[in-house]
Amino acid sequence: TFAHPDAYHELGSDLSFPKAPLRVGVTDVLEVGAFYAANPNANYGWLGFDVKYGILEQRADMPVSLAVRGAYTKTLYVADMNMHAVGVDVSIGRTFWNVLTPYLGVGSDAVLVRETSDAVDLKTEALVVPNATAGFEVRYWHVAIGAEARLSAVNSFQAQVSAVF
Repeated sequence: TFAHPDAYHELGSDLSFPKAPLRVGVTDVLEVGAFYAANPNANYGWLGFDVKYGILEQRADMPVSLAVRGAYTKTLYVADMNMHAVGVDVSIGRTFWNVLTPYLGVGSDAVLVRETSDAVDLKTEALVVPNATAGFEVRYWHVAIGAEARLSAVNSFQAQVSAVF
């Protein structure tokens, strides 16, 4: 699991996999969320939780919405290591025509990685990883479609379709 001397790995370099999120508005300014993601062709996945608080809400005298979010993520199914990440970010967005919401965000994750294998003796790593996010959401009736790019040590891109109630 730890070494691939010829840089070839049977899983390839495509890290596309499904993600199942759930987000619930507790109040008008507070949301809680959770997600589960797993690569069906590999032995890893993630479980995460977050809390998002709206500091400013867009209205006639406020041109944008501003929110802060705290998150926790843990790797799953990997017998040789444990990884935990705690993150915080700030995002700003503006809704146009009650349909289109582009947004930007900046944040950072504190990541702790510890190997748990008897086969090797690797040191525990603790990292701080900054990130920047840009995305958009289009809402109509009870459907939302969106896309997001997250620029970080490992860049990620996602597209999503959601039911909104």
